[in-house]
Amino acid sequence: MDNHNISCPACGACYDNQNLIVCPSCGADLHPYIVGAPQKYNIFTAYISMFKRFSDFKGRSRRSEFWYAYLANFIIIFVMVGLLMIIDYLAVRDSGGSGEFAHKYVNAFNIVYFIFNVYAFVTLVPQIALIIRRLHDTGRSALYALFMLLAPVGSAVLMVFLAFKGTSGYNKYGPDPCGDMSD
Repeated sequence: MDNHNISCPACGACYDNQNLIVCPSCGADLHPYIVGAPQKYNIFTAYISMFKRFSDFKGRSRRSEFWYAYLANFIIIFVMVGLLMIIDYLAVRDSGGSGEFAHKYVNAFNIVYFIFNVYAFVTLVPQIALIIRRLHDTGRSALYALFMLLAPVGSAVLMVFLAFKGTSGYNKYGPDPCGDMSD
């Protein structure tokens, strides 16, 4: 980043420190990637960002950050479930159609199932934080994330909210993560 003054989008105070995270004057969120040029996301940068910002429940996330991270999670889960289905198919096939799970596949199935569960546990908080930041970008409270508990209708409603364009400019949850870019 070049050496120039940054100004807080909330209070307008100017600082020459590019590494500020919070405005010393008003406490507004000043993530370095927001203060500089807005970041363009792809599937890899969005997925990494989801983990880097796992504890950020107060800021905003743009649509591309959310949907690319969502796509990466979907692909990883799809591959793991596919492996479990293949192992299950091979086990049933090798059992001679008796319906019993062939014992030589038990370890492989258990390993993939264990990895799947660890992955689900490790990504739970980063995914919730990302959903909350995305809701914040649309001007909605984190309480809307509770729609997830009303599956499947609530999850569908939540997905619609997450697809909305974020509010332009500063809102009560922080500066616009798109800057002057459209997303």
